[in-house]
Amino acid sequence: MYLFYYDMESKYATTIKEQIQLLKSRNMIISDEAKAEEILSDVGYYRLGLYWFPFEKDNKSKNRKHTFLPDTHFDDIIKLYYFDQDLRNCIAKYLFRIEVDFKTNLVYTVSNHYKDNPIWFADDRCVKKDFIENQFNCIYDRIKSNYTVIKKHHDKYRNDRFAPAWKTIFQCVSLYH
Repeated sequence: MYLFYYDMESKYATTIKEQIQLLKSRNMIISDEAKAEEILSDVGYYRLGLYWFPFEKDNKSKNRKHTFLPDTHFDDIIKLYYFDQDLRNCIAKYLFRIEVDFKTNLVYTVSNHYKDNPIWFADDRCVKKDFIENQFNCIYDRIKSNYTVIKKHHDKYRNDRFAPAWKTIFQCVSLYH
C-alpha cells in the first residue's frame, strides 16, 4: 500500500515500511514494527500526524524538520489517537442532544420573534448580507438538492426561494454530519 508523504521540496508516494523508516529517522521510537505497519495501514500516516504533531521539536516553526522530542514513542501516539476516538464516542450522543435542543430553541425563539418572516435566516435584517449572498445561497442549493423535506417543499411551493426556518435550519446543520 502506498500513501503520500511530502515536504516543501517534494511530493511522492511512500510505502508503509518507508513511513516507518522515516519516523524512526526522525527519532520516533517504534518498538513493534509489525504492529506499526498494521496501524499505519488502518489509520494512515497523515491522520496520525495530527496526533504526533505536538511531539515534534519544532512544531511552531515555519521551517519544521518534523523531528521528535526525546522518548517519543509510536505506542504513545496510538494511545492518544484511541483516547481521542473513545472520548468522541462517549460525548457524541450528548452533543447530538445539545445540538437538537439548540436548533429547536433557535428556530422557535427567532421564528416567533419574526412571526411574519419564516425565512428570517436569509433576511439581511437578521443575518449579515455577505453571509447570505456568498455562503448561504450555496449551502441552500446543496440542501435543496439533497434533502427530501426541502425538495417536497419546493415542489409544492414553486415560487419560494427558501423553505421556512423550521424545515431549513435542521437540514442546513445536518449537512455537516
